[in-house]
Amino acid sequence: PLRLAVVGEFNAGKSTFINALIGADVAPTGVLPTTATLHWLSWAPDPFARIAVRGGPDRVVGHAALKDALREIQAGGGVAREVHICAPMERLKRMEVLDTPGFNALDPDHLAAARRAVEEAHVMLWVFDASQPLKETERAVLAEIAASGVPIQAVINKRDRVEEREVPSIVEHVEEGLRGLGLEQVGPVLALSARAARGSKCTTWAR
Repeated sequence: PLRLAVVGEFNAGKSTFINALIGADVAPTGVLPTTATLHWLSWAPDPFARIAVRGGPDRVVGHAALKDALREIQAGGGVAREVHICAPMERLKRMEVLDTPGFNALDPDHLAAARRAVEEAHVMLWVFDASQPLKETERAVLAEIAASGVPIQAVINKRDRVEEREVPSIVEHVEEGLRGLGLEQVGPVLALSARAARGSKCTTWAR
């Protein structure tokens, strides 16, 4: 399957976007950057999540119990190295999705995990926050990634949090910034609200 790494800074809405793309709440949202780790979403005949704990046995839980399990591991002083989320969804037969920690997370291990996801991906999808797209911290990381040669698709999330009249100028700002960094895109910059798309019955924009 195509391996798609969804990357960006913490709180850009990456997990919400993935849930809208997949069509179900499988990526944990609202997890602190100190708790978040690299999540691999792939197909399996039965739904479950396997947490790889550093220095300890793996934990296998249901999707609904994943967020609580991650908090329990952190509270006990453990470190979740990777989380493998499996689900019997047709879209996951065609693509494997990597939900990454934010590049602005404070934990150096999580920053390394985000970079590793980029290295292993066939396509990188960078999620921007519409209220503050292409910050200097994002430019620095994107400039570093430009040399990797991995195709990139830019998505501006949280469109519903800005005035609709501002959207064209936000898109133009991101497009110009990416060109200036020498990043070639798979397609045009997309501006959307993953939260709104997840709440609707139709997610044709994600196909």
